[in-house]
Amino acid sequence: MICSDSRALASFVLGSSSHGLSQEKNWASKVFFTHYNGNPKPMLFGLTRDDSGSFRVYRTQDGTAYKSVTSFIGEVSSGKEELQKWRDAVGIEEANRISKVAADKGTAIHLAMEHLVSNQPYKIDFFYQQDYQTLKKIAEKKISEVFAIEHQMYSDKLMLAGTADLIAKYDGQWSIIDYKTSSRVKYKQDIDSYFNQLACYAVMMFERYGMQINQLVIMMVVEGDPKMLEFIEPAVPWMKNIIKLRNESSFRNGSNKEMSTC
Repeated sequence: MICSDSRALASFVLGSSSHGLSQEKNWASKVFFTHYNGNPKPMLFGLTRDDSGSFRVYRTQDGTAYKSVTSFIGEVSSGKEELQKWRDAVGIEEANRISKVAADKGTAIHLAMEHLVSNQPYKIDFFYQQDYQTLKKIAEKKISEVFAIEHQMYSDKLMLAGTADLIAKYDGQWSIIDYKTSSRVKYKQDIDSYFNQLACYAVMMFERYGMQINQLVIMMVVEGDPKMLEFIEPAVPWMKNIIKLRNESSFRNGSNKEMSTC
């Protein structure tokens, strides 16, 4: 199945049109999220998502196919063996059921947060209210100068493409921000793959816009916990790490093209 980037277009329009809304009309929040009005402006790159193969790719307008960030991170993640062991232990049917429940929840939370930072009204399902309110409370205090929401980008350097949840200032620092839902408490040592994912988007921001991202931010909600887990890492070390991982992956796959560090 080949999907156009219509979702990215819709998110782009939501973000850019939010300037005309009054704070009173945004019933979802008492805070009006500011949107970045400087240069550069966010662009639509005309990417087309292709899920027809063994892994997801994005195609640029000139037909170049780049592996998705999530597919690449899944390949190099140290936790994929543990995930397969868990699937084997609980059985394929139960593993698929649990995964679908988690995916549905994550999608609902992401959609609600997209509308929130776009200053657009949205009514989230009752079952996800607590997690949403937990994220919303922190977002209202810390997120500003929204640059782009659900933003599709690609990198010629990494030969990857993907979609960043949110690019904005977090506590006054330019950040790649990702919302995560979890059934258990996680710690920094558990989430290297998340930071590697966000580092890809930071490289793309530098490559496509010349913007240096200061930090990578994970806003995580754990089922049943009213407190949000916040993980913040400086961007540059992770950007260098993802280039290193991509180089190693390219050489393993027979490519001799080495990427330079940022």
